[in-house]
Amino acid sequence: MTPYPYQIEGAKFLAARKRGGLLDGCRVGKTIQGVVACDLIGARSVLVVCPGLARSVWANTFDSASLMGLPRATVWDVKDPIEPNGVTIISMDNARNLAIRDRIMHHRWDVMIVDEQHFLKTPTSKRTQMVLSRDGFASVAGRIWFLTATPVMKDPSDLFTMLVTVGAFKGTHEDFLNRYCNWYMGDHGPVVTGAKNVEELQRLMAPHFLRRTWEDVKHQVTDKPVPAPIWEEIDIVPKEGDYDPSDLRDIGFLENEKKVKRIIENFLAGDAKPLPRNSDAARVRLAHALVKAKPLAGYITERLAKWEWDKVVIFFHHFQPSELLMHYLLPFKPRRINGKTPDAKRDQHIREFTDKPAKRVLLVQDNIARQAIDLSAANRLVFFELDWIDDNNHQAAMRIQGPRQTRQPYIYVSRLIGSMDEIIARAAARRARMSAQILDSNKPLKLPSMF
Repeated sequence: MTPYPYQIEGAKFLAARKRGGLLDGCRVGKTIQGVVACDLIGARSVLVVCPGLARSVWANTFDSASLMGLPRATVWDVKDPIEPNGVTIISMDNARNLAIRDRIMHHRWDVMIVDEQHFLKTPTSKRTQMVLSRDGFASVAGRIWFLTATPVMKDPSDLFTMLVTVGAFKGTHEDFLNRYCNWYMGDHGPVVTGAKNVEELQRLMAPHFLRRTWEDVKHQVTDKPVPAPIWEEIDIVPKEGDYDPSDLRDIGFLENEKKVKRIIENFLAGDAKPLPRNSDAARVRLAHALVKAKPLAGYITERLAKWEWDKVVIFFHHFQPSELLMHYLLPFKPRRINGKTPDAKRDQHIREFTDKPAKRVLLVQDNIARQAIDLSAANRLVFFELDWIDDNNHQAAMRIQGPRQTRQPYIYVSRLIGSMDEIIARAAARRARMSAQILDSNKPLKLPSMF
């Protein structure tokens, strides 16, 4: 695997810093830059902390791109060995395991790479403490490099742990909130309502972090880069027999609840927050998905049967509706990745979907596979359910884009006509497109719209 010129530039940027990071956008290829940077400094002990799905990506990239020939250990289970004289790759969840932690802490690492750093944005969380605290992995790492395309998932406070670790900010979490956020203390912690001193914050970041986007670099990768994705809607008008009548009654009842209406109004106004699992708003979203399942499967089946689509990725959120989709798409032997899928099985499903023409349908739960995977074997992605957080949808949409995509990408948003799902889908898709335009502009360190 040979790095592109911009990837060598990014590797040199990391190698020149004991603590810093790459904030390159999706599909730019941060993994190979991290590997090349390790080679540039002659690192002989490397610790990679990454999402579970990314472990195979890191292992394959070290094997194919590093010139050092270091031994490698990929930790899948607590019993798996580490490699203190080479490369050790563990997941974020591994980092919380005390037995694995103890073995990591017994050694001095030339470099610790934290991939998808935004999973460690909460300073009080156990995995953040295990990795970045003075008593965590950071204390035994000579260098710390962060990689993430989404340094700000919701608000400026997401930057705190990263900026403290690189030494750019010296104060407490509350000091950071007071300096760069408009906020108040809610029942469950700080609630940020806006940003302030933004130019100062960006100056604080600039010496430590580099950001390029796919739009910035794609012409170094190919002479014929594919155009930006085309977004289309799939309008669902269910027929009698497509759904359980109780689901439709639930929709009618719940959509008229005052609390649900208020949450929808807040969402449309731009105040998108994760829905509590058992809230009425979450229940109506589940009911929407249950009613959409059969007609959406029919739409997808028709295009697969006619070979208008060769492969398709379907992003879902709720498990029960995904079961229905699996049932209705059974002739195509679909595979599914969700929170209960073992890591090794997830990796197998992705490899088979990528390498085998007969594997044409892959269902992916949105909250576990928005980052660190390449699904560009397909150029069709269907949002069965959209996330309420704009950037999450943008991240998911990027899974079928990037250097390996040679065809026009299409993103489809399913929406239940005549319901709040139609309104939500229209607004969420519009904001996902807007998020892509903001994050993938040609301005380095451009931060989300609330800035």
